[in-house]
Amino acid sequence: MKTCLPTELLITFVTIVDRGKFSLAAEVVNRTQSAVSMQVKKLEELVGSQLFKRGQRDMELTTAGELLLSYARKILQLNEEAVTKLGFTDLSGTVRMGVPEEYAESFLPDILVEFSNNHPNVRIEIICDLSMQLRALIQKNQLDIALTTSEVMETEAKLLKKSPLVWVTSDQHFQHERKPLPLALFSGDCYCKNLALKALDKTAIDYWIAFSSQSTLGLMAAVRAGLAVTVSNAGVLQKGMRLLDSEEGFPELPDTYLALHQHQTIKNGAADSLAEFVCQAFR
Repeated sequence: MKTCLPTELLITFVTIVDRGKFSLAAEVVNRTQSAVSMQVKKLEELVGSQLFKRGQRDMELTTAGELLLSYARKILQLNEEAVTKLGFTDLSGTVRMGVPEEYAESFLPDILVEFSNNHPNVRIEIICDLSMQLRALIQKNQLDIALTTSEVMETEAKLLKKSPLVWVTSDQHFQHERKPLPLALFSGDCYCKNLALKALDKTAIDYWIAFSSQSTLGLMAAVRAGLAVTVSNAGVLQKGMRLLDSEEGFPELPDTYLALHQHQTIKNGAADSLAEFVCQAFR
């Protein structure tokens, strides 16, 4: 008899890898930590191999674990595609979705087109704002789901992607060589702005804020025009911009986390489907 790998075990396994801890994975899959451990043990029995290296602080995969992770992501993606294509064509309702500007322009269009093709009766309302504001809207029940970025991973959210924060300049101008260094930063409180200024204050680089905006697109426009240097998530650079690194004298910046928040008080099947669709897209 052939061995079958239950999708619920694969979901737990992938979640442990993505979150880095059994305890955090337990919160995501809504099980106790001991139940998650039992699921891993059952999965190891089914595949006949140990998946995690024991006795280490970090959740490091064995060779078998690395191989299974690759297959598990593919299996779960195919499972989601099958469910989407065959099971929920009559899904309807409204989803209020919050997204930072830079992600609304870079990845969101492709995801929304595919989701809307599968669920033509679902209405999606998009709100673009700063991550801090989007988190507040989720708490006020003014959004169903929201994508946000932060310098720390929030335990109540689902991790979508980790990427470095980087210095960005125009690929046609040399504002990064000016002294003092002209910066384009958010006019309000922002973790990107705070991290950038903190990093510069530890160096010998003199700077001044030459351009301020509440809009990410406004900051990017200032950079492309040759007015200033800014900081950005490495995954959302626009045409006409390039990275600056330590070889050009710029201090390293920490990683940032793109996460998905979902309002849990009111049941919304359309929001659940879109949230899972977004997660699958990043997997």
